[in-house]
Amino acid sequence: MSHDDAHRAEQRKLVELMEGMPIGMLTTYAPEDPNAVLLRLDVEQAEYGDTPGGKVASLLSFAKAKLTGDTLDADHGTVEP
Repeated sequence: MSHDDAHRAEQRKLVELMEGMPIGMLTTYAPEDPNAVLLRLDVEQAEYGDTPGGKVASLLSFAKAKLTGDTLDADHGTVEP
């Protein structure tokens, strides 16, 4: 089997594995890695948080919220599919 044929066979295998998965799902497939796994997640809801100012500001904001009992000063929201 030539390199191109092997590549096409791997691509067909990947397409078969991903059939039925929602569009936009992030996947990584590495057939040569024996520890690689393919996960499919059915998400009903997700939440996110974002603190302005980078890592140090995020850490300080988190520490302040923990010490004072206040809520974390961050943008947050909910995403539904």
